[in-house]
Amino acid sequence: MVDVAARVLGRRPPWKLHLLPWLLAPFAGLFERLAGLPRGAFADLLLGVDADLVGDVGPIRAIIPLTPMPYAQAVERALAQAP
Repeated sequence: MVDVAARVLGRRPPWKLHLLPWLLAPFAGLFERLAGLPRGAFADLLLGVDADLVGDVGPIRAIIPLTPMPYAQAVERALAQAP
C-alpha cells in the first residue's frame, strides 16, 4: 500500500525494514513500556499480524451497496479531492 501511494504521489517509495514477528516478540514488553501501551498490547498486535481477514462480505454489502475500487484508484481519487 505504501508503494502504491508513493507511485500515485509521484514519489520514490520509502525504504522499509521487514521484521518477522518472532524476532520482535522478545522485546514486546520493552516496546509496550516505551510506547505507553497496556501490558500485552504489543504481543497481541504481533499475534494479529498473521490473521487472515477473510470473511463474508454479503451482509455489509446489503447495508452499504457500494462497489469497491482498486486501491490505486482510491488513492488517486482521494488526492484529487484533497484541499
